Amino acid sequence: MTDELDFIPKDDMDFDLWIHNFLTQLEANPAVYGLTPADLVELKSTTAAWHKSYDAHLKTQFVLRSSDQRYKKVTQHYISMLQGFIKETQTHIRWLQNTMEGGDL
Repeated sequence: MTDELDFIPKDDMDFDLWIHNFLTQLEANPAVYGLTPADLVELKSTTAAWHKSYDAHLKTQFVLRSSDQRYKKVTQHYISMLQGFIKETQTHIRWLQNTMEGGDL
């Protein structure tokens, strides 16, 4: 591709704003840009498909972040609980060892 296409933003949020402004200009003066009504229909259709995909992407990202946060919280609780059980088990084992060494069993 040539340098004249480099002005299309790479970031999705910037692209979303840019494409809105770009389409507004094209729709206001299609003949100035050499566009036919069919070109505008195709452009609007493709833009609508991109927006639908972008919205789904944003929702997926939100769900993933939420799931990741929940996973970390549950994992932290689970490890804390396991550490408590391990400590209790070790204490019980030491008690048994001390009892056995003392001949109390």
